Amino acid sequence: MSYEPVEEPAMDTYLYWGDMKSWNGGTSCYGNDMVNGSPTARNLEWDKWMCVEMMVKLNNPVTAYNGELKIWQDGILVGHWGPGFPNGKWDNDSWFNIPDAPPFQGFRWRTDPGLKLSYICIEFYDSKSPPGVSHHIKYSNIVIAKQYIGPIKSN
Repeated sequence: MSYEPVEEPAMDTYLYWGDMKSWNGGTSCYGNDMVNGSPTARNLEWDKWMCVEMMVKLNNPVTAYNGELKIWQDGILVGHWGPGFPNGKWDNDSWFNIPDAPPFQGFRWRTDPGLKLSYICIEFYDSKSPPGVSHHIKYSNIVIAKQYIGPIKSN
């Protein structure tokens, strides 16, 4: 999963999971967008450090759709998806928060109880830079924890 500008400058979550939805209504899958659109959603600000934190709660038992995902940007909760929240709908492979729509089902991240969170991959993908422009990203203070930490306090 990633937290990235899907439709710049809006930041959204892009993820792969076993029950992801198809982009064409069939069986082809290229990942799902969890398009936030909430009042707390944040935009990308170029050339500025940001603190991004993600929380994944695995489904238990493995047959249940009770897994969760939370995203914070600069200490502000910008997205939380789990069983019964938020309300919204799927449009092919993109989830849109819509207050008067049915609730989110929750995530079934795994179907095998032996599958745990055990790996992290830090990457950067840029397909929209204009010719001759080289965008890049810097990472610092990467932490893996079992509880929310929050942004680094500055003096």
